[in-house]
Amino acid sequence: MTSQPKYFYRCYGFLVASEFVLPELDPAQEGEADIIVSNRPDILLNEDAPTGGQPAFLPDLQIFDFANVARLEIHKAKEIRVGLRSGISEDCLGLPLLGPVLATLMHYRGRLVIHGSAIVVGHELWGFVGDRGAGKSTMAAFLIRRGFPLFNDDLISISFPPDAVPTAHPGYAATKIMKEAFDHVGGLKGDILETGGLPYKKMRIRLAQKPISDVMVLSRLCLLERGESANLRELSERKALNTLFQHIYMRKYGAAPAADGRAQAWFSQSAALLKTTPINLLTVPSTLDRMPEAVDLISKSAGL
Repeated sequence: MTSQPKYFYRCYGFLVASEFVLPELDPAQEGEADIIVSNRPDILLNEDAPTGGQPAFLPDLQIFDFANVARLEIHKAKEIRVGLRSGISEDCLGLPLLGPVLATLMHYRGRLVIHGSAIVVGHELWGFVGDRGAGKSTMAAFLIRRGFPLFNDDLISISFPPDAVPTAHPGYAATKIMKEAFDHVGGLKGDILETGGLPYKKMRIRLAQKPISDVMVLSRLCLLERGESANLRELSERKALNTLFQHIYMRKYGAAPAADGRAQAWFSQSAALLKTTPINLLTVPSTLDRMPEAVDLISKSAGL
């Protein structure tokens, strides 16, 4: 038996009812939940389900097993059952839950989930993708420091309404950043979140900004690369499609989540998004001291 959810949150356009405190998320009024996060220690006893860190992707059930931390199961793209292992604090729950698990749930609800961050720059929404270490979080932090609000951290969630343009859904006002970049940026207003004692390289910060409730069209998606100076140029149609496809979040898990026609959906969704969202190559300076140059370039390009 599960208890009644005590906490309600809003993220990516969903009302989340949770038995756990999720400090990253924006609190919301109680209502009929789109997503339920339940405390289910009994799922740790299910020896028949996959274990050992390899996710399982079935039509109505997806399983993530994080060794020595927790087991999380997604049932029918609605309920996330959580089994925290002995001695593990729920302070760390946001790391797996709001990353791969939530990305998977949104994928099975038909969203296109891009691995990247997004910032509201004036009246435009700018997204940033790149390989590990390309500086997505750092770029976002410098823009936040300049006064531009965070729209998404880590997951850009796109829906495709019938007879309408693709729209991005706001996530929550929390970000992750390396300590060196945090110290260099300075002045990020917010609260540092605990990681429950887990060895995690980045700092987690709940930002002091007003919640964003409205969907937006993704104005640009920028592929980050390091270089001598800040530069921005649009990619060719072929390179743009390849860039977008390479940064679909679920591709990291191989063929399994692409079954039942979902790979074809990725292609059609990517093609639809490219009709409204140009893909740019954004070169950012290699040193933190010169990152404001990239912020200035983005501001100018957004007409500010």
